Amino acid sequence: YAKKGYVTAAIDYRLYDLSLPPAGPFPDSISMMNVVIKAVGDYKAAIRYLRKDAATDNQFRIDTNYIFAGGFSAGSIAALHTAYIDEGELPSYLQDIVDDNGGLEGNTDNPNNSSMGYSSEIHAVINYFGGLNNKSWMDANDPPLVSIHGTLDTTVPYGHGSATVFFIPLVTIDGSGVLHQRANLLGLNNALMTVQGGGHGNFSQAKYAEMDALTSNFLGEILCGELSSNTELLTSNTLLIAPIPGTESIWLKFEENPGMYKVFITNQIGQVVYTKNNLLEHQ
Repeated sequence: YAKKGYVTAAIDYRLYDLSLPPAGPFPDSISMMNVVIKAVGDYKAAIRYLRKDAATDNQFRIDTNYIFAGGFSAGSIAALHTAYIDEGELPSYLQDIVDDNGGLEGNTDNPNNSSMGYSSEIHAVINYFGGLNNKSWMDANDPPLVSIHGTLDTTVPYGHGSATVFFIPLVTIDGSGVLHQRANLLGLNNALMTVQGGGHGNFSQAKYAEMDALTSNFLGEILCGELSSNTELLTSNTLLIAPIPGTESIWLKFEENPGMYKVFITNQIGQVVYTKNNLLEHQ
């Protein structure tokens, strides 16, 4: 995605500590949701950090109107819970976990350079074989969702079931098949690639290429959605461009003779795809 022109960040977030000795306690559903909530707090802190940077140093040069979150497996689970859990939705036993971890925004900001007060909003979720503890947390005004999931995934179920490690059930989860049924019911923008007979990833190279194409197209439509709804775009007091979007041709109409000028066209992520220099009005 960095090669496609996106600013891409690989964040760190807490996981269950698998360094416990074999005789130690194996995680139950409460301890697993506790670490999911910790990961949500870490995820939100990272997003706030990026927004604070955009408003101050701007070293990453991100567009804060388009922050997408996602990952594989645990990364997807963290992103989904970050995007879809809202205040007042959780049962009391989960709300207690949230309260113990600093609320939904978490408590992992750098105390010497806090980004509290900046938004942790996400604008779309990329879910590769992940799931959400409860599909009902997804609402009609929540972020769009694109998912890829194998129907024979024994780690995170495609449908409703238990996330497992070493065939031991850890926590109830709604997989991609259930989440997209919910999204369709809500009228939420979504796309799903179902890999028949697929497991927990480990797909063919061709299937990964399909995943990349689906995700890229889905995000691209979000990025250029507002622009594509217009039939023309007035860019200044002296220039009219139409049609927007254009498929085969675009024309420029000048109210005043501009003399010699240059045209360059960028795609939806800001990459220059066409340049023409030393043009005159009659061309």
